[in-house]
Amino acid sequence: MARNKIEIRHLSKVYLRNHRLTQALQDITLNIREGEFCAIIGPSGCGKSTLLRLIAGLQQPSAGEIVLQQEDPNRPPTAMVFQEQGVLPWMTVEENVAFGLRMRHLPKAEIVRRTDGYLQKTGLTAFRHAYPKELSGGMKQRVSLARAFAVDPEILLMDEPFSALDEQNKFLLQEELLRIWSEKKRTVVYVTHSIDEAILLGDRIVLLSASPGRLASIETVPLPRPRHIETIRTDPRSADLFLSIWQHLRSQVQHAQGASSASNA
Repeated sequence: MARNKIEIRHLSKVYLRNHRLTQALQDITLNIREGEFCAIIGPSGCGKSTLLRLIAGLQQPSAGEIVLQQEDPNRPPTAMVFQEQGVLPWMTVEENVAFGLRMRHLPKAEIVRRTDGYLQKTGLTAFRHAYPKELSGGMKQRVSLARAFAVDPEILLMDEPFSALDEQNKFLLQEELLRIWSEKKRTVVYVTHSIDEAILLGDRIVLLSASPGRLASIETVPLPRPRHIETIRTDPRSADLFLSIWQHLRSQVQHAQGASSASNA
């Protein structure tokens, strides 16, 4: 069995907002294995994105700890792909993909090699000299994917990267992501609202409770790889897992609504 890549121990996060304390996450303990594709799903406002930012080191926990088992100090421990298209509008596609590599001061030949490789893998070679304003939303997210994979992080963190796309582009990019991921099997932590997406992409699915986010359960996806959306929509095992996750989400939303109504009474 693969060793743990991310160890989360009794993690909590509290924010001070308008002179009031708001708890986003509460006492989460979770291990994510080397090379695992871990999907995280839960009701809106349960702290999914906060958890990603804590793993990335963009925020600090209020309690508990996160330990990343880094193997190579010459590689970045994490790279993040956001929900919004995080491309730099004053740079071309090629310059955007190469940006992280230049920030690491890699040799020019290595920057060119990696940039060309990921432009090709993501179908962007013909658009290398285009600017983001000339691209569709799906193409911009391809640029974000190419840039994240090009820096070769040990852990890839993804915060609903395809949620703003139409369904056709979403399916295409999901399969593109899986194809690129399968080449090196980097550890991925992927936040989503979509049950179908979590089942298509994930090895395991972490379910969080309504706010404050707590670890409710962990589901193992029983479907073999490679996977395709057609399989996800037709396999009885997928349907059973979908129903189980949906019942959890529905109960959490109803619980949160009930708690809100009681507090306002």
